Amino acid sequence: MKKKLMILGGIFVFLMVGLVGPNTVLARPLELNLNLFISAQHLRFIHVHKPWIDLLEKKAAGKLKITPYFSNSLSPMPEKFNSTVAGIADISEGLVYVNPGRFPMSELLMLPELGLKTATRSAQAWWHLYQTMPAMKKEFPGVKMLFLHTSPKMMIATRKKPIRTLADLKGLKIWASGKVPVKTAKALGFTPVAMSPGEIYLALDKGVIDGTFADYEILTSRRLYEVTKYMTTNLYMNHTPFYMIMNQGVYDGLPGDIKTVFDDLSGEWAVNYYGQIRDKEELHAKEVAAEKGMEFIELSATELAKAKALVAKVRDEYAAELEAKGLPGKKALAEISKFAVK
Repeated sequence: MKKKLMILGGIFVFLMVGLVGPNTVLARPLELNLNLFISAQHLRFIHVHKPWIDLLEKKAAGKLKITPYFSNSLSPMPEKFNSTVAGIADISEGLVYVNPGRFPMSELLMLPELGLKTATRSAQAWWHLYQTMPAMKKEFPGVKMLFLHTSPKMMIATRKKPIRTLADLKGLKIWASGKVPVKTAKALGFTPVAMSPGEIYLALDKGVIDGTFADYEILTSRRLYEVTKYMTTNLYMNHTPFYMIMNQGVYDGLPGDIKTVFDDLSGEWAVNYYGQIRDKEELHAKEVAAEKGMEFIELSATELAKAKALVAKVRDEYAAELEAKGLPGKKALAEISKFAVK
């Protein structure tokens, strides 16, 4: 009896293959991994990455499955780029500043007071540089660049001391990671302290640092409103640049229809998609931080003018450093200024 059932089962499978075709029965979606340093609870994943993944899978009509790996489980944060080149990761989101000196042109976006203000304008400026300046494109060899995106403007949030004048910054220890933000800190007279983003909350809670660079989203996604009370909002420090890349061999080997899906939902489209969502999220996060008791402060016109004069020197000096290395720092700054919010 058992033997007869096995034979009948085999005949059924054979008939099904004949009726609907072998590809329909055997086809499985193409599976790709996504290498992230944030957690599944992070607002950037919930509000931006997850919807992007869903759009890719939906447009691929069941032929694509993207599996996120969170909190550096595929590779450490500084190895996002190399792990993608090596094929450990299929797709990765990386942070520019965790590899000091490796992306000197991209670090231009970490200069203070560029006038970009929103995540959308900042990402558009960076994407423009990537598309038009070979020196920028050369910073990302051996991978398929899907798109670039940035944080909204980063400001200064503090634990106990409100920053109402430049003098209030003196002697404070404030988280600022990356070569360029360190230059900004020194120009404004406070001490920059570097650590991984995941360590900032505890450092603020224990008083190891007095403040941090932050946008409104970070205040809420990392619950920094619990360990900071003030934010000075009209002096902006930088934008945090992120890149989304794919292993070049993986991209080249994609079936034509799946490659089209990625092409359609990457590039300029993704730059604007990510930017607009992050800017909308930023407005909501500001409301949440205010409800949690954060006080938002603006420097007076006189103090702001002083600060802008100091950080203008940081921009000029960094552009000169790039020029000394044979990189078009001055031209890049001029191009960025075209995207400034008037």
